[in-house]
Amino acid sequence: TGDVIASPEPVSACIYGFRGTFRGKGAHVATPSEAVDPVEMAARAALGLKEMVAGERAAGEELVGSVTTIHGGVRNNIIPDSCQIEGSIRAFDQKKHEEYCETFRALCREIAAEKGGSVEFEAVTESPSTKNDPALYDRFMQIAGGIVPAGKLKRLAKPPYMGEDFAYFSDLVPSLYFYLCSKPDNGPCYPHHHPKFDISETTLPLGSALFTEFALHWQA
Repeated sequence: TGDVIASPEPVSACIYGFRGTFRGKGAHVATPSEAVDPVEMAARAALGLKEMVAGERAAGEELVGSVTTIHGGVRNNIIPDSCQIEGSIRAFDQKKHEEYCETFRALCREIAAEKGGSVEFEAVTESPSTKNDPALYDRFMQIAGGIVPAGKLKRLAKPPYMGEDFAYFSDLVPSLYFYLCSKPDNGPCYPHHHPKFDISETTLPLGSALFTEFALHWQA
């Protein structure tokens, strides 16, 4: 709690949050030969993404990705005519990220075509990587060093695969994104998106002080 962490390098990943809809032909479960099963397509796509990510990571690439939802069908005795998947693919290199996303979409098209169906994709969330300006980083560390307790000002060792829409600002102007750690003073520390996520509000004055000092002195 109270650690201030920054980096002269990118501090978030490129994000592609996708929704894909597989379309086939519905049928009764007793006559599967009459169906073009979109649930099977969706399941194969989920496994295909996992295998793609595992292969890239084994080759040393920085990549994560998962299909996180599969929705299709209404009864246990009916093969539906469509099935929807959602998920996310994340990497730090913009060009490679675009290539990974297209590779996955191409894989899904192949899966659908092989079964006699089709697939359509749409982006649910997209953002580039948040890029920090090295000169602003140096100035921030100088200024923050005057108000952050000794040992609490640190350089980010490795960026997380999180998404951050502040990235759009960093694409337009020199920017700096830093972390102010706010682990709760008592009890367990729950991650983002957990229903029990909480922070230590004792860190908030430090955040205000950092913004104020930087605004006043970064051009000095």
